[in-house]
Amino acid sequence: MPAGTILAASDYKDFIKGFVAGFPDRKEVVSQIDSWFAEFEAYRAKTPYARYCSDKNRNQEMGFLLIGKTPIQTAVPLMQQIAAPAIQKSIEIGWRVRVGQAGVITTLSVLRFQKENGRLPESLDELMGKGYLLKMPMDSYSDKPLVYRKTTDGFMLYGVGSNLTDDGGIPSTNNKGQKFQFGEHGDWVFWPVQKEPAKVLPSTTPGKN
Repeated sequence: MPAGTILAASDYKDFIKGFVAGFPDRKEVVSQIDSWFAEFEAYRAKTPYARYCSDKNRNQEMGFLLIGKTPIQTAVPLMQQIAAPAIQKSIEIGWRVRVGQAGVITTLSVLRFQKENGRLPESLDELMGKGYLLKMPMDSYSDKPLVYRKTTDGFMLYGVGSNLTDDGGIPSTNNKGQKFQFGEHGDWVFWPVQKEPAKVLPSTTPGKN
């Protein structure tokens, strides 16, 4: 019973209910866990933007995008609640990697097009039409293609980032206001490459910092 209780009970009410009505047996616990993983798999398949647009869990799922909490954490037994944050973090990293890959591939495609044609492509559609891209690079945080824009001195390529808002290409920062490629605020800019602020090395002269 002690081993099964921690898997089957979420809070003190579940413990009391178990003592009164009986705790679930091994088969029931395994079934419950399998059911949870099936639900989580369906949840994992949704893009961040699709989760946000879900009418049923809109507010709670938006909370997951910004602060790492989802309705799953309040609806599963204790051990599953313990595992949920790490699994959710891995899901977020997975979507971030996909967007990053799309950004790198698209940047290389634009630069290759420019080198071979002596000009920048007018749009991502032109890259597709001329075979520089096999498929349209999608941004999982908008469910739209990455934003490509010609500028006076080149081009800009970015995704809207985890705030789900097109900030016009303003480079992202973390919650401390520091530049960060995949920050919580601003857009995830892939080109032009953002320069990191210079770091001042400590002085080796005695008595000086």
